[in-house]
This record gives sequence, C-alpha cells and structure tokens, in this order.
Amino acid sequence: MYFNPFAIPVFLAMVITLLLAIYCFGRPNKQGERFMGLLMLFCSWYSLFYGLELSTDHLPTMWFFLRMEYISGLFLGPFLTLFSLAYTKQHGWKNPSFIGALLALPVLLLVSVWTNDLHHLFYTDLGTTDNGFFLAMQTDKGILYWVHEIYALGLVLTTNIIIFRTLRRVPDGYFNQLVIVLIGSLSSWGIHIVYLLGYFPFNLDPLPFAFALSGLIITIGLARFRLLSMHPVPYKQLFQNISDGILIVDESGFLVGRNSAADQLLQIEASDSGLHYKKILCAWPELSQAIDSQHTIYNLEMYRGGKGTAKWVSADILTNRQHKEFIGQTIFLRDVTRRKASEKELKRAQELLFQTNKLARVGGWELDIDNMTVYWSDITREIHEVPDDYEPTLENITSFYREGEDRQKVKQAIEELKNTGKAFVLDALLITHQGNQLWIRTSAVPEYEGDKMVRVYGTMQ
Repeated sequence: MYFNPFAIPVFLAMVITLLLAIYCFGRPNKQGERFMGLLMLFCSWYSLFYGLELSTDHLPTMWFFLRMEYISGLFLGPFLTLFSLAYTKQHGWKNPSFIGALLALPVLLLVSVWTNDLHHLFYTDLGTTDNGFFLAMQTDKGILYWVHEIYALGLVLTTNIIIFRTLRRVPDGYFNQLVIVLIGSLSSWGIHIVYLLGYFPFNLDPLPFAFALSGLIITIGLARFRLLSMHPVPYKQLFQNISDGILIVDESGFLVGRNSAADQLLQIEASDSGLHYKKILCAWPELSQAIDSQHTIYNLEMYRGGKGTAKWVSADILTNRQHKEFIGQTIFLRDVTRRKASEKELKRAQELLFQTNKLARVGGWELDIDNMTVYWSDITREIHEVPDDYEPTLENITSFYREGEDRQKVKQAIEELKNTGKAFVLDALLITHQGNQLWIRTSAVPEYEGDKMVRVYGTMQ
C-alpha cells in the first residue's frame, strides 16, 4: 500500500455517500428513502474499495479490491430503479417476486466475478498500466461484463422513463422540481458512459464521484422541495378544468400543488409554493386544524368578514391512502357566499311566514304517500293541543274530529284524494287533546312526480 493523492477525492466521495445514506435511513420511508439509503451505502462501499485499489500497485491486491467493489457495484442499477418506483408511487414494486427477479442477475454476475479465474467470462485478462501518475489496473472485458453494463444502463433508462412519464402528471409550477430528480439519476450514468467510451483521464473510474454528485442532487431535492410526495394523479387536466379551488398536501404537510382558484379564495401568494400548510394557512386556522387531523371532512364552512369583502368558503378534505398508508390530502374549496346569502334570505322568509301563520293561527300538515307518515307544523300541534312528543299518524289524526258525521266526512275526503287526486276544503268540529272543541277548516291538495302522487299537503285554521 502507498499514498496516492488521486485516492483522496475517492475517499471523500465515500464519506459523502455514507453521510447521505445515514441521512436517508434517518428519514421516514415515505418517498423511497430506504432504497436511496441503500444506494448511497453501496456507493460508499464501492468508493472505499476503489480508493484502496488506487492505493496499491500489487496486481493480486488490486484484483481483490476490484471484486470487493462489485459486491455493491452490481446492485446500484437495481436500487436506483427501486427508488424511482417507490418515489413515484408505482403499484406492484413491493412484490418480493419482482424485487427478487430484479436482483437475480446481479447476484449471478457477482458469483461470476469471484469465480472469474475459473472461466474468464467477466474479465478475459488483468494487468496494470502506468498513466504517468500512478500504476492503474487495466482489464480486458469479457461477455459477462457487457451483460452487466447493458443490464445496468437498461435499468437506468427504465428509471428515467418512469420519472419522465410522471412529469406529465404534475402541475406546471412543479415541473422544474421533478427535473432535479431526472438530473440526479442521469448525471452518474452519463459520466459512466463517458468512462466506458474511454474519454475519462488517467484510466480513473468516475463512478464514486458521479454517484456522490447524483446522491447530493436527489437527497437535496427530497429534503428541500418535497418532490412528488403525493400519489400521482392527472394533475394538469384536473387543474385546468375544475372551477373549485384545489390544494394538494403531502404526507409531511407540505403544499405540493394548488390551482389559481385556491390562490384567489384563500389569498395565497405565488411565493408560498413548497411551504408547510400551517405557514400558508395562518389566516385560516380552522382549515389548518382540520388538515392536521388527517381525517376526511366534508363541508367545513369558514367565514371571513369585512366591509364589502365578506366571504364564505366551504372545504372538503379528502385523505389519500395507498395500501392503508397515509400519503397526503386533497382539499377542494368552493366560494359559497351566494349560497349562504340565499340561505339567510330563505330562513328570514320562513321565519316571516311562521310568524304570519302564528298570528293568523294557520297550521300546516303533510302526508307522505310512500311510507304513509304524517307531519304537523308547530301551529297545527298548538291547534290540537298535543304534547311535544306526540306522533301523528293517518289513523289517529281523524280521531280528533267529532265522532259521527264530521269524522266520517274527513275520512272520506282523505280517501277520495288518495284514490282520485281530488283536493278538498271542508269544515268540521275538532276536539283537542285537552278536550276543547274548535270549528276547523281543513284543506288538502296532492303533489305529483310524473304520474305518481308522492305527497299530500294542506292547511288547518
């Protein structure tokens, strides 16, 4: 072993990737952090033994360190692919059979590396060459080496196709963020292709530096920009066509998507992208509290007053889960100011009608034809002098009328209305629950849906 200054940046790359691995393993496994951590850990292993390879001029020792590098190097492509599948929330990747199939070829290639002296299918020849600065290892590649390279580059191509397809499903404002992951995944393998073509100087292997760079790019993207933390949905189509406001919150509470309607309703600034929802919704604490519960909530109504700026906003908060795992929330917002104003006017009109009927002592009643249930208004109950818990039925309401001609007249009028739809107005003597006698005028008319009678309603005074 000897000191080779060219090994220093390699060991530095080892430290960087090891720190990145520790960082990823320390985060919740929400966006593929475990696979990213394994990828960085294997890169650190690769850098360690490549640094040791550069620190010796003894060919058998170089060959040993090179084989140690392949313990991790053969699995970099599969782990990058698994990370991309977990990151973009693809279905089926957690299947043990799929993961086993993905790792099967690297395992077989690893066996071939350690048994290369018996068959020379991975490397046909090993040697050293002096590049003017240090004694570097020189290899003649065999067929299994190229099988490894084609498989690894194929996985990288698959990874970037997966991420690229996801670009079409995110809002325009987040396009540049997702490009960071593409850059991170492409950078290491782009440099590696340059190495395979023989254009990298001093016969150095750039893979440790390339993966340290890509690991930094992707990890910063995961930590800072909350890239694609929601389950992919057709964002652009949804955002362009829906008139309601929409907020997309990821599993950690960061706002990763919204449309202009939401900005207008909640007065969100353009610079608020990527922030935690509690910072963005300071003026809407009830909405923030509802999101914090991580429960599905419908018709949460919020009022904001002000001279000439009174506003009612209704929110539906939908909890998003994948395989029972919480992955975020989608909040739909609507301006219901006009509806609330109409409800207020309707309530005022109903109150006015009630007071008018109360002064005129006009009661209302209703018969539901389908289930034959009877409803009495408060004034009708007062006329009959019944307790609050009294339940009127079709049978007992006629019993209030004086037995004989009056009761029979009311029964016949109701039966004829049910059979023929003939409305009626009649006067009859009513005996209240407390025994008082009143002459009452009762009217009734039917209501139809198509050709079917659905209810009868009338008045009593």
